Amino acid sequence: LTQTAITLNSVRLLGLDTLRRFEPLAGVGNYTMRSGLSWEYLTFDFDITIDIRPSSLEDSLITNPGSTKISERIKVKFGIENLEATIAILLAIDQEKLEELQLGSLLDTNEVLPCFVSTLFEIAFSTFSVDAGNIQPPTLEGFLSVGIDRIVSDAINGFLIMYEAALLEAVPSFFHTTVRELIQNKLSDTLDSRGDECSMIDISTDVGGTVDLRDLLLTPNQALAAGGSGMEQYGSMISSFVMPYITEKIFATDQYGSPGINELIRPVSKLQSGTEGSLKFPSDLIYIKKDGPTDAFWSWLFQIMEFRVFDIRLQNIDTFTTPFSLLNATKANKLTSKANMGQNPSRPLNGTFRLAVSIDGQDSPFRMRNELDISFSTPASTFLIDILANIGEKNLMEFPLKDLANYNCWLASLVGSQV
Repeated sequence: LTQTAITLNSVRLLGLDTLRRFEPLAGVGNYTMRSGLSWEYLTFDFDITIDIRPSSLEDSLITNPGSTKISERIKVKFGIENLEATIAILLAIDQEKLEELQLGSLLDTNEVLPCFVSTLFEIAFSTFSVDAGNIQPPTLEGFLSVGIDRIVSDAINGFLIMYEAALLEAVPSFFHTTVRELIQNKLSDTLDSRGDECSMIDISTDVGGTVDLRDLLLTPNQALAAGGSGMEQYGSMISSFVMPYITEKIFATDQYGSPGINELIRPVSKLQSGTEGSLKFPSDLIYIKKDGPTDAFWSWLFQIMEFRVFDIRLQNIDTFTTPFSLLNATKANKLTSKANMGQNPSRPLNGTFRLAVSIDGQDSPFRMRNELDISFSTPASTFLIDILANIGEKNLMEFPLKDLANYNCWLASLVGSQV
């Protein structure tokens, strides 16, 4: 009777901000990690176009179909309440390949995923479990015909009343089998088609060339304004993704003019010391132990002398104020950092440490053990650091991932620097 074409124009997922439980990837085995998520509700919004015209097929009951066409653009919404999801991933990584990855391969956003995939032995979704507490009745909007709207809505609601319990019961099995297999097949195809190598950014420069820090750390427009090329010749990972994120989370100020770094310091400091804005280091910062002279004439002075600086406590470290900048590339080889602290009379930067001096000896006239608590308080502080760093371009591009936390390797990559 009819020829019907259904076009899915767009799909929107709403309610991601109702996340109430997030368990990041946690190791549950030698090669398996598991993550858990929970939402109060998720709503799916489908924008659909339905075109209906008389059938023009040979066996159609309509002898003269004509060109009449009915077009309906509708919106279908339905939601799922109390959604729980658990994912377990088996991930086998070639440690040697991962450690040998070079930084130049990871600075290009187009190469990050292929380079990581090239280090995998195997990846598999061992668990993909989804449980739903309730399905919200679907709603339809946009039908020109009120009758069609009512008929379709009643039919869907009737279907939901009869089969909602069965659908909710089938959801875990559907995701654990059908959806998991679809994802796994896609991953397997990706692994099978991968290359053994990941490419590196081609700098096309002399061996002795140095990194322009403006093009490495700043967005193209900012780099150009600061005197750089603005060409992102070192890739866009740091300049267009990492640094803008840091700028938004650390440098951006709230309505009271406090930079975002304070909000990052508070939970971290509470985890370390139990108090927001405070840090405690009970172990020794300095410890010197010296045995006394062995000469018979001088041995009476002391036998053992100890000097300790320990139990360091800092308070109100979450009082950074504007202007606040960190590693701001002002020249090709110059990084400027500036930070202000304090400016609040009720919350000065306070510090305390304990000083212990001990002299021991059976006949020593200086025999003693003294401990002093030394405190300082600064109502306002300004820190300004300028670093001139000439980093070899070749050294940066070929920097191996295994040495990323080794400061000696970073120092070796410098052509010359001073503070």
